[in-house]
Amino acid sequence: MDQNALAIRQAQWERIVAECNAAGISKKEWCAKNGIPEKSFYYWQRRIRQQIAEANPCELVDTISETNGRSKCVKRK
Repeated sequence: MDQNALAIRQAQWERIVAECNAAGISKKEWCAKNGIPEKSFYYWQRRIRQQIAEANPCELVDTISETNGRSKCVKRK
């Protein structure tokens, strides 16, 4: 997929996630009513959140390497 198509798809999913979050019903129920596969919804929600977190790292946390290869942020004391 080229970068242009990816950007368009990302924008569509940002809108979908925002609409779902504003709906005031469970994500499962919203997805069913709108014909959105739950797996796809949660995949894109996670992807969007990760991009936001990477773009806006919190200044008040330390990053600790976990044994499973993932990083975890914890509040500084």
